[in-house]
Amino acid sequence: MAELLEDFPAGPLDLYRRKASFDWKQMKLFLFGEEEIRHSHHIWQVLRRYPEFQPIQTPLDFDAERHLAFKQAAIIRHHQAEIYDTKFNAFSDYAPAALVKMGLGIKIFTGILEKLGSERHRGIIQEIRQGKVSGCFAMTEIGHGTNVKGMKTSATYLSESEEFELHTPDFLAAKCWAGSK
Repeated sequence: MAELLEDFPAGPLDLYRRKASFDWKQMKLFLFGEEEIRHSHHIWQVLRRYPEFQPIQTPLDFDAERHLAFKQAAIIRHHQAEIYDTKFNAFSDYAPAALVKMGLGIKIFTGILEKLGSERHRGIIQEIRQGKVSGCFAMTEIGHGTNVKGMKTSATYLSESEEFELHTPDFLAAKCWAGSK
């Protein structure tokens, strides 16, 4: 276990770490358990090979953050069979924005198409699973509450402009929240 819990590199917090009245490694072991620590370490060994998971040295603007999260989500998806385990939430340690992108833009997006889509959506679902397509989640209409099947807004893809035309028939269909866009 000691090889998984390496000491921190020297830095400005050294003074305070030396003053601690407890062993942080024992505390981490108590809080997370050996199995989760080993799994988290394995994830990091896989992801650290990618520059997208290295510490960011300068602040990113909003678009750059979104682009990075999308790239991180694609890398995680590529290694999903090797590193994903539903028992643990270790991805939130390494790429929280990518975790949100995967949750909303892939998992929920796919689930919505599976449950509410028609036969013409089956091909899109396969493209999502292959990492060719990602989406956003813009469910909440002012008047729908939890009646997701009663949504009024429709979207039409305009191939000539590569844009979507949204039709919101009335105020109750207005969007008030969108995620993973």
